[in-house]
Amino acid sequence: ISIGAGTLISPGARLTGNVRVGRCCQVNTNAILSHDDVIGDFCTISPSATLCGGVRVGHGCTIFAGATIMPFITLGEGATVGAGAVVNKDVPPGATVAGVPAKQLGGK
Repeated sequence: ISIGAGTLISPGARLTGNVRVGRCCQVNTNAILSHDDVIGDFCTISPSATLCGGVRVGHGCTIFAGATIMPFITLGEGATVGAGAVVNKDVPPGATVAGVPAKQLGGK
């Protein structure tokens, strides 16, 4: 596990093998980062969010409470995932997704 400078890992968060978290991130209570996840700098992983393994999170992403990111998904830089969403496809940079399954919001 590799954790960048200035990153906060809250009590109850779980990080499994070969996880890399960038600088100045926040991994909140009961969040789960599974094997081989890579989190960019300045990201927020909200309480009870789950990254299921092999997930790539670009710089400046926000994953809200209770969201699930399925295995081997990539979130582009600055992407936002709504609370409770289930992401089963890659998310483009700057996009916001929500729902089950997650769909992109807005006009992109």
